[in-house]
Amino acid sequence: MIEKVQQLPFLTERQTSVLRFLYDYMSQHRYMPTRREVAQFLKLKSNNASAYLSPLEKKGYLVRSEHTRRNLELTDLAYEKLNLTQNETL
Repeated sequence: MIEKVQQLPFLTERQTSVLRFLYDYMSQHRYMPTRREVAQFLKLKSNNASAYLSPLEKKGYLVRSEHTRRNLELTDLAYEKLNLTQNETL
């Protein structure tokens, strides 16, 4: 039986860069960056960082909680897109 290969949602070059930044930041610091830190990486004002984070969330690469500043979390789909496993992050 032929198994369907699930295609991952398309990311622009910039979205991929942000996803990689989130992973690298978390790997280095052991916690996720704040929206302000993401904005600094993007060289934007912190309010504009959402313009890059929201599409990642909508495409299933990122989840955000409401009750903390460091509220970003990469999903399994994000690790798959980056060709990593969560075990490699520990």
